[in-house]
Amino acid sequence: MLVDGRSQCEVAREFGISRTTIQKMLRYAVPPGYRRQQAMKPPKLGPWLGTVDAILDADAPVGVVRASGSSDRKARCYAAGVG
Repeated sequence: MLVDGRSQCEVAREFGISRTTIQKMLRYAVPPGYRRQQAMKPPKLGPWLGTVDAILDADAPVGVVRASGSSDRKARCYAAGVG
């Protein structure tokens, strides 16, 4: 297959990328993106997240509503010097 009248090998050499990359670029109009090869493993703290959230809620100052989510949990643990 030619790219603008030039061979794939010539184009690959010009841009310094592999021929397989050129073939993928020609195959897809839009890059297909990253696809996981295996399913994600569940987090190791998964069974304990309820307990961790309860401890953080108990330690929260009065009148402060804690946002849910791991980013808030990480920020609070970091501020407390844990982890």
